[in-house]
Amino acid sequence: AGWRAKEAEMWHNNVGIPLGFAQYVVLCAFFVLREIEGTLMLASSVHVDLRRLEVTIHLPASKTDAEALSKFRTLGCPCALKAGIPCPVHAAITQMELLLGNFGDDRGGLPQGLPFFPTRAGTAAMKEDVVAAVEAIAGQLGLMLTSPDGRRMFGGHAFRVMGSRYLARNGVDIPTLM
Repeated sequence: AGWRAKEAEMWHNNVGIPLGFAQYVVLCAFFVLREIEGTLMLASSVHVDLRRLEVTIHLPASKTDAEALSKFRTLGCPCALKAGIPCPVHAAITQMELLLGNFGDDRGGLPQGLPFFPTRAGTAAMKEDVVAAVEAIAGQLGLMLTSPDGRRMFGGHAFRVMGSRYLARNGVDIPTLM
C-alpha cells in the first residue's frame, strides 16, 4: 500500500513518469528489458492469456528492430509456485486495467500506438524521467546513488541487471538469461 501511494504521488508530481511504474519495474525486470524498451513497448504488443495465465510480449530482437516484430517472449505466472513474489502476468493484467481506466474508449478499446506504460499525456516516457524515478526510489530505500568515484549507480540498464540477478537467484540458467 505504501508503494502504491508513493507511485501515485510520483506520477502526480512528474508527468514524465510512466503510469503503472510498479508494473513497469516488474515487467522490465522479468523480461530483462532496457528502460527504453519498456517505454516504447506498445499496448498492442502485450497479450495476456487469462486461461493459461501467461503474458506474451512482442519484443525487438536487437536495438535496431524498433518495430518489435521479430521476437516473442512468453512468461507464466509464478504466483502458484511461491507466494509473495512479483508476477509478470498479474503486473500485465493490472497495467491493462490502468490503461483501460485512463485511456480506454466506451467499447473497451485503446488508442492505436498507445505505449503499454504511457505518461499521463499518453506518450512514451523519456529515458531521463525513468532513470530519475529509479533514483528517487533508490534514494527512498537509502541506497547510494553515486559510487565513491562519483559515477551514477543507476541507469537505463537497472531493470536488466535487477531482472538477471533475480531470475538467476531463482534458478533460471545463464544460457536462458543470455
